Amino acid sequence: MAKVLCVLYDDPVDGYPTSYARDDLPHIDHYPGGQTAPTPHGVDFTPGHLLGSVSGELGLRRFLESAGHTFVVTSDKDGDDSVFDRELVDADVVISQPFWPAYLTAERIAKAPWSATTCPHTSGSSTAAGTSSTASAGPTTSRA
Repeated sequence: MAKVLCVLYDDPVDGYPTSYARDDLPHIDHYPGGQTAPTPHGVDFTPGHLLGSVSGELGLRRFLESAGHTFVVTSDKDGDDSVFDRELVDADVVISQPFWPAYLTAERIAKAPWSATTCPHTSGSSTAAGTSSTASAGPTTSRA
């Protein structure tokens, strides 16, 4: 199974809001004309609550772990001994936020054991058989 490494914002220092703007929206169970509204059964979070920080985990933990995957969530992304650097070496998937990114630098990628066989842009490495040289830098193919 895959290891998913997720780098998210820290939780708010002062805690989460006690109410949200969407709290006052009416609940709908059908649309005009009679079509029923979606009724998801796998939602394991409160709609409207923040999911983009460490404790929210993008709402993915139960889904990923129930499928047998490992899910690591952190906000520690900077420095040589960051959780991000320690966990990256065997991560299969990396999720990072666009306005607070964990950068996948050539140096970070080169430290991963899979980089020599799957990443054509690290020094002294070659691509794995069947891997395109334009593939994204990361563990997108099976490990040798």
